[in-house]
Amino acid sequence: MTLEEYKKEVGKNIENLFNKANKGEKELLNNMVNTINDLCEEKEELIKFLNEEQDRLARECSHIYEDSLGKTRLVNEDIYNEVSKILSKIEKE
Repeated sequence: MTLEEYKKEVGKNIENLFNKANKGEKELLNNMVNTINDLCEEKEELIKFLNEEQDRLARECSHIYEDSLGKTRLVNEDIYNEVSKILSKIEKE
């Protein structure tokens, strides 16, 4: 499920609850919606940052060296791979 689909589904569910809620419950639901929106924005910003970091690392991975075990490696390759794993996990949620 994409972030947009998630936001739409949550929005529909909250709207249904909102229609049945009293004044105090409506205020609580509004606070929940604001919190959800903030979290979604933070997630989008994190994804953007990780994509930019991944691009930066890809540019810097052009330097090849041989490690102590004789394996040919790229500078920052391990960090790039870790950022890729984190980005994949976040995008799946």
